[in-house]
Amino acid sequence: MTTNPPAKPTNFTATVNEEGIRLQWDAAPESDKVYKYEILRGEGNGATPTLWGTLEVPEVYDPATNTFVYPTPSPMDDIDLASGLVVGTTYVYAIRFVRWNNCFDNQQGVQSDTVTVTYQPEE
Repeated sequence: MTTNPPAKPTNFTATVNEEGIRLQWDAAPESDKVYKYEILRGEGNGATPTLWGTLEVPEVYDPATNTFVYPTPSPMDDIDLASGLVVGTTYVYAIRFVRWNNCFDNQQGVQSDTVTVTYQPEE
């Protein structure tokens, strides 16, 4: 079992697009064995983001090792964050990687730096 937490997410950005708000970040290092990303959101400039949702990485069976593994996904983009957005509202986002260590022990990584974006879609 790995005792070090997963790495801090890097190159995290939030931008407004025609779908809502798009979050992007670099994938976790292969060695982190990340199985989900936690997305944190706060409302209002300077808000502290709290858990808003998760994005799970599907496990894949590796016949060579007879184990299930969590492949490192490519950088995420176009996450649908249109639900509940209010035009003119400022949102603060952060993410963190979560590694699965055993049946009931999830290990959270260090939270990313926060990014702030005001939802003002183009007309």
